[in-house]
Formats: sequence, structure tokens, C-alpha cells
Amino acid sequence: MQEPSSQTKVSRRYWQPISIATLLAAFFLAYRAWIGFPLTKEIRRRRAYQQHLAARPSLENLGLVKAPPKEKVLFNAPIGRYRPIMLASGETAPHLDPKTGQPSEPPAQVYWTNYELDGAPEDQRRNPATRALVIVLEYPNPEWARYSLEDRVLLAVGTLDDMETPMKFGNRVLAQSETHDGVVQTYYLWTCGNRVVILHVDADDVNEFLKIYLHKYPSYLSP
Repeated sequence: MQEPSSQTKVSRRYWQPISIATLLAAFFLAYRAWIGFPLTKEIRRRRAYQQHLAARPSLENLGLVKAPPKEKVLFNAPIGRYRPIMLASGETAPHLDPKTGQPSEPPAQVYWTNYELDGAPEDQRRNPATRALVIVLEYPNPEWARYSLEDRVLLAVGTLDDMETPMKFGNRVLAQSETHDGVVQTYYLWTCGNRVVILHVDADDVNEFLKIYLHKYPSYLSP
């Protein structure tokens, strides 16, 4: 029988350690990729927020926000199976720069209302599946409305790329769904001029709410 060549002996001698080293390297790279995904996402979120802060609109020469009656801002009538149970308005608390103590954002006029499923049992009236919430924030100009919308998304979700962007009744909106105690909660957000609209509906009537409020406040988000 022919003896293996010296080259074959060398290959056999180093095959096992080389293979083990390759496997260890592959495992290490896979592990780094696995733990690096959330870190990369967090780094991306921080960079996006720094860019967001750098693009903050000016606070100079801002006019006062007009405060129309809440009945004109909110839809004060039943929507589908839901009826409004409270209309309220006020002004947001000032945002202060932690370094200077000076205002970093202008105050906004805020309007909100709760809608309740008509005929819901008393013990179910606080159940998210039987409630709907609408918030309308009015800023001095459209630039601050867009900034406020992006600020809420970056702080709550991560980046705008992490949001769903469905088309609803010919309007582009931002959407984010979460599940709590088996109930899917969906938030819809968009801007309309100098207003930010936030809609939180956990109901079969979600399209009824979107149809009415998008008709009243068409989305300024790019289609």
C-alpha cells in the first residue's frame, strides 16, 4: 500500500485544530451579531434623536396659539357604536432645557376626548376594548407640529422607520400596535398644518374614527 505523502500528513495533522478554530470564529461572529442587533438599534435611535434635536425649529417670533372652543376641534357626536363622554382642553406644560432652564419648546393648546362603547357594562367601562381616545395638539406653526410628532415617535418607539405607515382613506398616517393583557392597542398619529392628531382606538370601529378625523384633519405626511 502506498504511504501518504508528506503534504497529506501535514493536512491531516492540522485539519482538526483549523476546523475547531473556524467553528469558534463562526460562533463568535454569530454571537456578536446576535447581541449587537439591539445595540445597533439603540445607537441608531440615539443618532436619530441627536439629529432631531439639532433640527429643532426656532422659538423666535412665535405667535400665540388660538384656542377655539373644544366643540369645534373635537367631534362631539357618536362615532359608530361609541359616544363621547368628556371633552376637555388646556395647555401643555412648558418643556425646559435641563442645562439652561429655559423653554425648549413652545406650549401647545391640547384638546382631548374619550369615547365609550354605548351600553357597555359598568365593570367594563375602563376596559381598553370599550374606550377610544382622541388628542389634538395645536402648535404655533406647522414646523413645531412636525417636530412634536417626531419627538413623540423617537421617545416612544425608536425611529420613524420603526413605525407602520398605512394609507387610510387616501391619507398617510403613522401607526404603532402593542398588546397588553391580550388586548391589541393601536395608536395612529399624523400632522395637519399646525396640529398633531393622536388617535387610540381598540375597537372594531377604528375605521369610522379614522374616516371622520382624517376628513376633519387631512394628513400632511408624505404619501
